[in-house]
Amino acid sequence: MHRSRARLVLGWLLTQTGVCLAQGTPIDPLAITGDGFGPVRLETALTGRAVEDLTFAGQRAWAWETRAFGLGESPTRRVLVEGDVRLTIGTLEVRADRLHAWVQPLADGGQQFYILLEEARTPTGAAGVGIAGPLVPIEGRLAPGSRLSLSAIVAERQAPSDDRDRLRVLAAAEAVFADRLRSSLGLALPEPLAADLSQEDEALRSVLALARQRLGTMDVREPILPLRGRVHFSASGVDQVRLGDGLDGTPPYAVVLRGPVTIQFEDTLGGRRAQLTAQHAVVFHKAELVGTPRLDAGDVLGIYLEGDVVADVERERGGRAGGVDRYRVRSPRVYYDLANDRAVLLEAVFRAEPLGSPVPIYIRAQEIRQESLREVHARDARLTTTGFFRPHLALGASSLTLRFEDRATGGTRMVADARHITARAAGVPFLYWPIYVGDPTQIPLRNVGFETSNRNGEVIRTTWDGFALVGASPPSGFDLDILIDAYFRRGPALGGELRWDGDGLGRGNLLVYNVLNDTHRDLLPTGARIDRDSENRTVALLEHIGKVGRHWTLRAEGSWFSDENVVGAFFPSLAVNRREPATGASLQRIDDASMLLLSVQAQTNDFVVSDYQLRSRGLVTERLPEVRYVRPGDDLFPEAAPGMFTYASDSRVGQVRFRFTEPSAAELGFTTVGRAQAALGVLPGQSPGDRLRAQGLDESAVFRFDTKHELSGQFELGAVRAQPFVTGRVTAYDDDFDDFSAASGRDADSLVASGAAGVRFSTQLTRVYDGVDVPALDLYRLRHVIEPSVTLWYGDSTVAQGAMPVYDEHVENFARGPAVRFGVDQTFQTMRGSVGGYESVDVLRLSTHAIFASDDRPDGDRTPRFFDAYPERSQFGDALDFEAAWRPTDAFGVTGQLVYDLEASRTAESVLGVEIDQGPDVRLFAELRRIGFSNDTFINAGVDYKLGDRYTLGVLGVYNQRAGDFQSATFRLAREIPHLIVTGRLTYNDISGETSLGFDLQPTGIDPRQQQIDRLGRASLGF
Repeated sequence: MHRSRARLVLGWLLTQTGVCLAQGTPIDPLAITGDGFGPVRLETALTGRAVEDLTFAGQRAWAWETRAFGLGESPTRRVLVEGDVRLTIGTLEVRADRLHAWVQPLADGGQQFYILLEEARTPTGAAGVGIAGPLVPIEGRLAPGSRLSLSAIVAERQAPSDDRDRLRVLAAAEAVFADRLRSSLGLALPEPLAADLSQEDEALRSVLALARQRLGTMDVREPILPLRGRVHFSASGVDQVRLGDGLDGTPPYAVVLRGPVTIQFEDTLGGRRAQLTAQHAVVFHKAELVGTPRLDAGDVLGIYLEGDVVADVERERGGRAGGVDRYRVRSPRVYYDLANDRAVLLEAVFRAEPLGSPVPIYIRAQEIRQESLREVHARDARLTTTGFFRPHLALGASSLTLRFEDRATGGTRMVADARHITARAAGVPFLYWPIYVGDPTQIPLRNVGFETSNRNGEVIRTTWDGFALVGASPPSGFDLDILIDAYFRRGPALGGELRWDGDGLGRGNLLVYNVLNDTHRDLLPTGARIDRDSENRTVALLEHIGKVGRHWTLRAEGSWFSDENVVGAFFPSLAVNRREPATGASLQRIDDASMLLLSVQAQTNDFVVSDYQLRSRGLVTERLPEVRYVRPGDDLFPEAAPGMFTYASDSRVGQVRFRFTEPSAAELGFTTVGRAQAALGVLPGQSPGDRLRAQGLDESAVFRFDTKHELSGQFELGAVRAQPFVTGRVTAYDDDFDDFSAASGRDADSLVASGAAGVRFSTQLTRVYDGVDVPALDLYRLRHVIEPSVTLWYGDSTVAQGAMPVYDEHVENFARGPAVRFGVDQTFQTMRGSVGGYESVDVLRLSTHAIFASDDRPDGDRTPRFFDAYPERSQFGDALDFEAAWRPTDAFGVTGQLVYDLEASRTAESVLGVEIDQGPDVRLFAELRRIGFSNDTFINAGVDYKLGDRYTLGVLGVYNQRAGDFQSATFRLAREIPHLIVTGRLTYNDISGETSLGFDLQPTGIDPRQQQIDRLGRASLGF
């Protein structure tokens, strides 16, 4: 149709549309052609946020105006820009190959616009952020008085009319815009009438209806390219060839396209779009091409494309608001057999980005066969999540089938069926797995590492997603790691860690790790070496916590170790950083006024694995069972004198029992007399159990009842607050502990009564300095708070301190004698932040305390401590205690503490620490610690520094000043590359004599839990 005649028809149609809108009558969808807005107002132009500036720029531009046909209707300004297109909206810049724009003034002085970009991209956007795509629409509203500008090397104030290809491009853009206008009005193009269908079309529709009826809810195979709608194409040269009459099954016609070729499929009814580009193409079809370069999609039987082929296919899900599935193919040669709905892609890259997928999936293979839009087959394929030609991490498969399934909750689920899989790093295969069926975005490999050390020799460690490994979806709230390791000198190791966390489930984890047939020598943290003779080594740990009803909480834990050295050999961090393992359960009820605890705890091994527990006591206390009831503070006169008198109680009853560590000191790694005596107080051939039995202790069960009561008051004496308190405790046993008394030389008893009385005096002085304003120190106003205090206390017991076996430190270890504590706490506060967001910050805190007690001090090696809330638990002694914390900025802090023992005239303990924390990029800490009784000084320092966007450097070291040497040091360098973190690590430990070198490969961007590098101070299992 001639363009001027088309405008006359368009004018009549838009006039009718305007009349229909005014009268509220139905609108003919065919009346909306996309040449202009007409009377249609997009929702974004009415409710969206207005844009201040809109700029178009490019090499060549056309600008013209479509006249208004309806009464009161504004004309639409049209813009076409080609060549190095740049679109600027506010601060956002987008580039494209071609730009179409429609702009129309509104009654309030603003303007609505619709922009269509071909091959759009955001040059400054980060990976996965920005605007990109083969065809990107942008719509919105310009604010009244805003600036709309156009700049180009060649600009024309008229519509393009001299190039057939450009007119075809305009027609295709108008079709997209018209579809958007129809969508905004809730309209759709009508289905073709049955009379307009050929017999072949009717037969196809009947077959499809029968198939859907018989398959029920099963997915019907979806064609690769749209079978309905129109097919537009443009090229430098277009020739039609007659191939025959089509009676022999061959297509009767072919269109040969030369030069840069673009073929567009548009299925406005089914929400399908496809664009194919290549250097050359041949379109096989069954209807003669007459006039315009356009065919019905149903007439196209096949398409052959050659030279830089790019195919983009989009499928709308649930309308435009529901999202889009996107697929892209890159290949030198492609053939689409539309008659049989299949495709062959040679030396191809297939990219799938279905709706709801966290990352795109890439398949590379010499030959890819596409059976439908939802099914792809490949042999000798590479599966990756990055578009790089040489991906850093890939999965190779001898055969691969990728399917796409609709989720019931929306979106599309990908299912990969891969056989004979090899994991490849930089193209080098390093792992093999026979089969995998599951979501390819959840690649089952979570971590792989290699380590060589004189502790374990060479070892390959791998962590796998247990559910993905077997192609199963994890139950809600559950996650499973499968640990498969290969020790070159020890043998294979298998394990798993199951984690759960969710409403109604509680949270917890179960770890089981087993080394099969271990024949290597253990290198323990103490430096000792112990040979193993074909032993199976196992670690099993269980933890769970969950709510039971409103007030009750259930805790359960379990542990079992095959031998006393398995933790030190394989998981040394568990012995140092984790609380002591136990086996048992507890049920706790907490409300506003009380706590009830029912607990059962037993020991499954005859040794302890926690380092501090082994060196301090060498035993654990079992509870078989025990019930505890606590009331932390009841106001005795809430109405008459609220807060004046408070009553608290803590009572327990149950059966307790000691369990000793039975392996000898040599078996535990303390092979010399000096080390065994210093650590455990025994000779190498003796066990901690031997020492404990020599002290008169045994492992028989003892029934114990204990109750503690405290009455405290609070009185205001002018500016001074007085808090007197009285504490009484009674503990009863069904044993007199005669053997323990004989060994210790102190009289024990089956009934112990103890009590204490004391008073605390405190006050607070405050002064505000409004004139302080020091930007260099980030000080704005200053508030000085001074809190002097004095605590006087006296306690006594019917037995001497240390005369009773200590099942619990806070029950049997009751301090005696008089004690006084003087102290002054000072706080300097300032205001930091910005206007409207200031907050009070403690810049400097200083605490100075002096403690004086009786001469009764049972352990001179322990640092004097005074606990103001529980004086009876204190380790008394004459001492001075200084603490300070300085926070000059939000990212920089300095802390320190000094305890000076006045009785021994020495520093009992001192600590000085510095920390710089600048979010995830920079973290640095340093600590100087001196222990007085052993005369040791340690310097701990570490840095975690992100070098640019790719590298992270971590250094951690412990320096022993007395020995004049580093006690341990760790160096770690990690490089982040697309979807992978590569980490190298070097560790040295002077105590054990261990040196190790390791490398890790950790996929990221696949499992959101794995996207963080392990930061400084976070120990990894087994490293």
